Amino acid sequence: MSATSTPGGGRLERRKQQTRQRLYTAALELFAARGFDATTYDEIAQRADVARQTAFNYFPRKEDFVKAWVEHRRERLRELMTETAFRQAPAAEQLAAYLRALAGFNEDDRHLRDTLAATLAISMDMMVGEPPPDAFAESIRLGQEHGEFDRAVDPELAAEVIFDSYLCTLGRWLRQETPAPLGESLLAKLSVILDGLR
Repeated sequence: MSATSTPGGGRLERRKQQTRQRLYTAALELFAARGFDATTYDEIAQRADVARQTAFNYFPRKEDFVKAWVEHRRERLRELMTETAFRQAPAAEQLAAYLRALAGFNEDDRHLRDTLAATLAISMDMMVGEPPPDAFAESIRLGQEHGEFDRAVDPELAAEVIFDSYLCTLGRWLRQETPAPLGESLLAKLSVILDGLR
């Protein structure tokens, strides 16, 4: 590889990431304004200032925009897990922090609430079809190693229970006209689950 090829490759990769982000942002804005079903690829491409085929190249299905939205949240949880101070906190506090973060993501996206409620079946299929975020089970394992949680509990199963509780609570929250704070509901249910883990 020549000395000049790396910068060019870096610029190309940055352009690709910028195009992907423009498409993602345009899609979410249109979903919020027009609804998921009513939004077309032509509209997404026009708002992102790219060709229609380019939109298909990055996101072959409209559902892929929702999938990217879900993955973005998982990535933010993974970033939280890498923080040294966070990893040194008791496992119960880590699990609570994950749920507070997820609540914050949803409350920050409140302008998308009606759209997300309408497309919840799509995102639920994606989330239910995948395992819970790795961070949940990892924190439970740490809690077992430190004597906080019962070692007989299956960390993967416990992570599923926490994640399932999150999904159901989120579904109800999205459908309420004037919902209570999502974080409070999630943490109240987590306290019940933690009693079982201990």
